[in-house]
Amino acid sequence: GNLEKFSTARHYLGFYNGVALAATYSSPTPSIALQPLVYSALRTVIARHSILSAIPVNEDKNDTYFARLPSINLRSCVTFILREKPWSLDPTHASPDPELDSLIQAQLAQDFKSDYGSKPFWRVVVLHTSPGPDSNSSDVVIDRFTLLWTFHHALADGTSGHILHSAFLSALNSLTTDSISSDPDITSPSTPLHPPLESLHPLPISIFFLLKTVFSSWFPRNVSRIWSGALISPALNKTAVRTLVFDRPMSQELVLRSREHGTTLTGTLHSVVAAVLLSVLDAGRWDEVVSQGTISLRRFIALPASPSSPSHEVENYMDNVLGTFATSYTFPHRRPTTTPARGPLALFSWPDAQRVRSTISSELTKRGRNSGIGLLRYVSDSVAFFDQKVGASREEAFEVSNIGMFKPSTKPTSSSSGNEGQGWSIGRMTFLQHGAVAGAAFKVNAVTGGDGCLCLGVCWVEGGIEEEVIEKVV
Repeated sequence: GNLEKFSTARHYLGFYNGVALAATYSSPTPSIALQPLVYSALRTVIARHSILSAIPVNEDKNDTYFARLPSINLRSCVTFILREKPWSLDPTHASPDPELDSLIQAQLAQDFKSDYGSKPFWRVVVLHTSPGPDSNSSDVVIDRFTLLWTFHHALADGTSGHILHSAFLSALNSLTTDSISSDPDITSPSTPLHPPLESLHPLPISIFFLLKTVFSSWFPRNVSRIWSGALISPALNKTAVRTLVFDRPMSQELVLRSREHGTTLTGTLHSVVAAVLLSVLDAGRWDEVVSQGTISLRRFIALPASPSSPSHEVENYMDNVLGTFATSYTFPHRRPTTTPARGPLALFSWPDAQRVRSTISSELTKRGRNSGIGLLRYVSDSVAFFDQKVGASREEAFEVSNIGMFKPSTKPTSSSSGNEGQGWSIGRMTFLQHGAVAGAAFKVNAVTGGDGCLCLGVCWVEGGIEEEVIEKVV
């Protein structure tokens, strides 16, 4: 589909490597050896989600398509790493996880081009605490581990990361002694891949919207006082990451305060980041920053019912489908002319956060009509589309991507140890992605884990934003 080609072009050019979502799994009772546990759960997940066995072909061309690997050897895409230091899971005292941050940054630095045709376009790294004779040994017995999925954006979007972890959690809690195996070889499923977004939704474009878009490209507004970071350069492609974790009480308070002021957590994040950024930037030089956000279109589409699917399951079926089903919106944040103070608190305003929410609501009201994603049908060459951006200004200063709170599809009522009600559960989560070579100067990726802690993953490409500026923003 068009969104998939958008991602394959960026990957081919080295502009964007992928998405990363980590989750910490814990069980009140020690489980069996770690390696066969993970391998067996992954076997179930791959069988359910056939896109995990597919790889893009001809990323550099307009006829890009998916081809299925005949089999997957988990040793080629799953790594086990022993933690160097213990890490607290207490949700009332949120603590950073520098080991995980370093691991995510290293994973996002890798693309999926090596050993092409023999490995999937996703990777799993398991960061565990239990010692063993070998970090990859099947003798490691575990009651807690952090699992990091890193995947090509053509296979899945941020929301899909939740689906992956939910599927893995469900698989963990469904394993039986007889179904657990350390065999790394998996035969790819034969089930068909799900159709792309434009096959499930018409994404209609009105003549007025099209003409307005063309007019804006021909006669762009004056951006001399709008900050958006460094000019787009292929050389600026090294991603740096930082995470900020809020404990559960503060995370709940942020949501409550947002609702009290007529907005959402996403709206508040946009406005807080804009206020902080404007407070850091030279007030005599920069008056405005533009933010971008993403919206899932899953609620407006449905897959055709199959004979094996009861009709009552079809309505929410998209909630369990891996793929790319998102559109975007932008919002301008202007420096108040009546505010003499320069601090971020003085620049932040709830009305600004309310306007962001209104923008999101307006986009949702369109139900996929007149969206930027719908315009991709007019892009005949995705690689050339990005090549043309080299040397140009970025269109946005920052992006906010909030994939929300993790809600497992099933409750932990059983586990591989066979103890009823003592299954695996998910706690802290961390969401990050590759910095944008041809996109926003930095991104703020938000996720709330099963422990109720909000985690903000900030990422950028080194040189795309001044180091002093991004450090102050973080």
